[in-house]
Amino acid sequence: MSDATANNTSLAELIYNSINNAIGGINPDQYITLMLPGTILNEKDYAISNNANEGKSAVVEANESRLANKMFDPCKMTGNDNGFSLPYQYKMALDMLTPKINRSLGEYKNKLRQLLISEYPYDFGDGSDKVYTLQEVYFRLYDEYVEEMHRWNDLQQQKKDELRKEFEIDSDYERAYLEWYENNADLYLNEINEKRSKVLSVFSPNDMKILEGVLDSGCGAELQEARQTLNNVRKITPEGGYVYPVRFVPNTWYKQIGTSFTSADLIKSPETLSEELQMLTSRKLELFSFVYNVAMLFEDNTIGTYLRRVQEAKDTLERFQSNMVQNYGPAVRSVLYSAVNLKSILADDYRKLNIILRNLPRTTSRLLYRGTRNEALLISAIKSRLSRETELQKKYAEALGLLVSVVENYIARVDENKSEKTKRCEKIVRPVIKQLKQINSKIEDLQTQITISTQFFSSDKANKDNNLKSSDSTSIVPSGFTHVVIHSDSSSLTREDDFFSKQTSRSSVMDFLFLGKRVETETSTTSENYAFSKVKCAIDIDMNVAKVGIERDWFNPGLFALTKDMLKLGDSDISPKRDDYGGMTDERFSEMRKCVFPSYPVAMILARDIKISLKFDSAKDVETYYKDFERHAKYGGSFFIFRGSESNSSFSTSRVYSTITDESTITLKFDTTQLIGYYMEATRPDKSVQFDTLTKQMRESKNFSSISEFVTTYKRILDSANRVAESATSEPESPSSGESSGVAE
Repeated sequence: MSDATANNTSLAELIYNSINNAIGGINPDQYITLMLPGTILNEKDYAISNNANEGKSAVVEANESRLANKMFDPCKMTGNDNGFSLPYQYKMALDMLTPKINRSLGEYKNKLRQLLISEYPYDFGDGSDKVYTLQEVYFRLYDEYVEEMHRWNDLQQQKKDELRKEFEIDSDYERAYLEWYENNADLYLNEINEKRSKVLSVFSPNDMKILEGVLDSGCGAELQEARQTLNNVRKITPEGGYVYPVRFVPNTWYKQIGTSFTSADLIKSPETLSEELQMLTSRKLELFSFVYNVAMLFEDNTIGTYLRRVQEAKDTLERFQSNMVQNYGPAVRSVLYSAVNLKSILADDYRKLNIILRNLPRTTSRLLYRGTRNEALLISAIKSRLSRETELQKKYAEALGLLVSVVENYIARVDENKSEKTKRCEKIVRPVIKQLKQINSKIEDLQTQITISTQFFSSDKANKDNNLKSSDSTSIVPSGFTHVVIHSDSSSLTREDDFFSKQTSRSSVMDFLFLGKRVETETSTTSENYAFSKVKCAIDIDMNVAKVGIERDWFNPGLFALTKDMLKLGDSDISPKRDDYGGMTDERFSEMRKCVFPSYPVAMILARDIKISLKFDSAKDVETYYKDFERHAKYGGSFFIFRGSESNSSFSTSRVYSTITDESTITLKFDTTQLIGYYMEATRPDKSVQFDTLTKQMRESKNFSSISEFVTTYKRILDSANRVAESATSEPESPSSGESSGVAE
């Protein structure tokens, strides 16, 4: 467990240091990059089949590749990745490099090559007058030696098989084989030794291995091997891109995605659920209206009958609502629809209903209060009309439901006489009806949640229990995770220190609390931030964090440790040239941002069971800032480094946390696992020399030569060998002993 307390430190730096202290290491070339906000992970996107023969699916490989190969501008906190991909930047860095040729090593190699292709007279006893080179004689004799050993081994195995068939008892078999071996081994072993002696008389196999080692040595071959490996492992995608497979440690990391919170821990307040219900109800009315307008275009008399019923029910309802709309604006309609839904849930329990209605207008207060801002009058007006409102809404809903049902049956019917206009209308309205069904299901689920939540939050005992829960730490720490607790206060949000200002491009440190896009005017946002900065509150962050390692078989970062012996094509540096920073300093970050491949991710940081508690001095502050939190959440906002919502195909966005309040505390609990950052490792210093510096000064150097000089020298060796071969062919009776090229002289 890691516990951190603020001490004149900004909250951003406190969070960063707490995570690093909990799961970090002591490598001075590694640092954390935290994302603002993190990424919500879903287990199904990365789960591997239990069938060992199936392995990873193409979808999982692609998802893992995208996750592990992100690149970031070097910093400790960032809003998002920089759009680069590790494989492409790695290839770009490889393509920038070309090896230097060590002059001394090149001369040694050419001497050895000259030796191997030198003329070596040898009589194999086959009557041939051919003139051989040293390597031709050596390898022919060595092949004969190896062939003789194989023949002896084959003969032994053949005899073993024969004797095994003849003798069933092991002792008899072993005695017979030993007798045969004693009678025949000397003859064959002598033949083998004779072949080996012929090889040694020309050249020792160990000496040949030394030559092979020298000829195969040299810096630069790693570049081409790395390029080939990178090209061999990539898999093309249907979109024309490439997937580069990775491996996470542990390999079952996706099983860590989840939450330790129970449904009781994550229960939302009735007010929060009521606002969700209000939004869904408004959306439902919009879709109903769309179906109604499209249905008017259908050429069917039966549908016309249901259209008239809907219009009659709607007109009656709107006449009844006209007085409320006149006083509070059109937005009051969605409040009335929600109130009716709540009334049916709470079974005329006006005490509970009053609690919810008192908080219901939060998100629409600016639109509702036209002539008056007296909330009590609004609630009283709603309650006095609720019975009749319920009756009229029920008739309207029944008429709409019948219309949708008739339209759905109509578009499902196959009729060749339908006009093209009708067919196009059917195509448009079909997905709308599908979404209506999804919203109805969601509304039913919310109604159940509101019933439970209202009972829970209206209970004095439950509220006391909840107060205890708000201050307690997470009770369960999953395997592989470390528990982190951070204690701070609101002053840490306004502390303008170097850490926060240099790590992000945000205009206000207060945006670290209300992270994400807010749908308010600039003046309003600034005012709220200023107001919050004047309020004192304690901030506690409780979470479990884990590090997941990333392995890439196709990636060889050690190659960049050899750049001192390489030339560089282009003007940009792969990484900073210096190696004396003494850790990850601001100066080092600044220079890294100018480079092509400054760093790469080596591990992911996961966070789950996240809880944020803000404890205020007064209930009035809780009420004020609860509204800010809910407004921020409504538009998909996030908090600190934690994402507050995820995309939802049916309902735009869906929040991933629950808000709980009491007299002094606002508590947020997140029910997702989030990728909140990466461990990055700085690339080794780029010590390569610009290719353009390969001028007269380098060519005159005693240490290195150009590739053209190396090729020219080697070509002279081959030309010399060819002249020797031609001379031997024209004068077989007096073979030449070879002509020295004098390359190494």
